[in-house]
Amino acid sequence: MPTYDATAAECLIYTFKEGFLSRLAHDLKLGVTSLSVTVDTEPLAVRATFDTRSVQVLGFRRDGRDDPSPLGALERSQIESNLHTDVLGSARFPTAQFVASSITASGDGFVVRGTLTLHGRTAELTAPVRRVDGRLVASVTLRQTALGIKPYSAALGSLKVRDELTVTLSVPAAGL
Repeated sequence: MPTYDATAAECLIYTFKEGFLSRLAHDLKLGVTSLSVTVDTEPLAVRATFDTRSVQVLGFRRDGRDDPSPLGALERSQIESNLHTDVLGSARFPTAQFVASSITASGDGFVVRGTLTLHGRTAELTAPVRRVDGRLVASVTLRQTALGIKPYSAALGSLKVRDELTVTLSVPAAGL
């Protein structure tokens, strides 16, 4: 029953801008730096816990790719403060958790169904899992409002983060 922390597991969150002033903003790549993913092989099961206070801005994205433009310390600090305080409510909801209820083989990967508890709400999720370069990678689109989260907005709504965001989680595929 291997358990992976941030040295072996990776959880990335991709946010997307929208609104009249969106050309002045950036899509973001965020990373969860404190997490624990336990994978049982008999029977196959997954349980993951994420520290919402550990979410950090990793960089900007443009046209679906990492943007090499540097991210200043002040800008990073502002975004992370807004994220932890206004969006995730990390002081009140420091932990997010996913528990699989079923895992079925599908092609060279799996389909995982389960519940995600975040921001005091629980939602059912289904995520395809595929093998990529020796890792199992799950990707899911989440609607923030379905979990009681109000997407970030500024300038009277003319600059905002889209309700839908993408979360990926990957762990080593060895033994699975």
